[in-house]
Amino acid sequence: MGEGFSFRALDRRDLGAVVSLIGPLYKIRRPPEFFSWQLFDNVHPTIFWGAFDGEELAGIFGIQKRVLTNGLIAGQMTGVNIGAGWRGKGLLKGMGDKAIGSFNDLDMVFIFSNEKAVEPCKAAFGLVYTAPIAALELSVHAKVRSIGLSSEWIDHGTLFPLKSLSHGQRTAFLCGRDFRNWRYSQSPYHRYQKLSLDEYRFAVVKMFHPPEGGAGVGDIVDLECPPDDRHGLADLLHGACSGLIKDGAKVITTWALPGTELAEECASIGFTIGAKTQFGLRSMRELDGNPYSLDYWYFRQADATNY
Repeated sequence: MGEGFSFRALDRRDLGAVVSLIGPLYKIRRPPEFFSWQLFDNVHPTIFWGAFDGEELAGIFGIQKRVLTNGLIAGQMTGVNIGAGWRGKGLLKGMGDKAIGSFNDLDMVFIFSNEKAVEPCKAAFGLVYTAPIAALELSVHAKVRSIGLSSEWIDHGTLFPLKSLSHGQRTAFLCGRDFRNWRYSQSPYHRYQKLSLDEYRFAVVKMFHPPEGGAGVGDIVDLECPPDDRHGLADLLHGACSGLIKDGAKVITTWALPGTELAEECASIGFTIGAKTQFGLRSMRELDGNPYSLDYWYFRQADATNY
């Protein structure tokens, strides 16, 4: 497995090699500051391992440790990339085993990925894939009510509540003040807006303009509302959508898992099934409940690092 390659944990001295490795793999070119933020300035305990062909970086594999609302600890596989010339040589498992083994307190490991990663991750790590996470997309705006929300660009002075309550009885990743400050105010790539009904009911949104041109896309990456406030949830969703439309969004996307009130509200104003993200998971011990079912979870779009 990965014979002829060396493996070690990455540090800041490897930043240039990381940028050189990942740059050619994607249409969207992110600056070095983005990778430093993800790899070395992460709010979560995080480690990245690299595979080296001599002195050349051939692949990277990260694990960021995320605490769940039920107290369990999940290792999120992140930043998994292998250069085109080094695929099929066992690097995925070689790096991944070392990254996962860097933490001895993980209750599960998981990944949000595209379809191409499914079979390799099944083979390398024994991941079980649930039903995919279907993004919801709104392209017809006729049912959106215009509701004015207070708006601010998120920066280091933006106030967030200490913890989130939106998940209700489902299990979510902790999404408190520290996470939101890091995720939104410290992002070196996207600018985010906070659209609020009040201190405890708000949405975090951003605009995205495809590099190849085309219609602007508005993403609702985070939505905070007490689970017993259905009226407030509806107003917040309409207000976030109307704000993004005003900013030029032709298409609006978000995540809302089936069976949640948010999914029902999205359907009521015309959101339809869009692009799918694969969710693979492996429990490291016997757990209460069924984390292999989407019914167990409450996800935000911001839980995936690319939004």
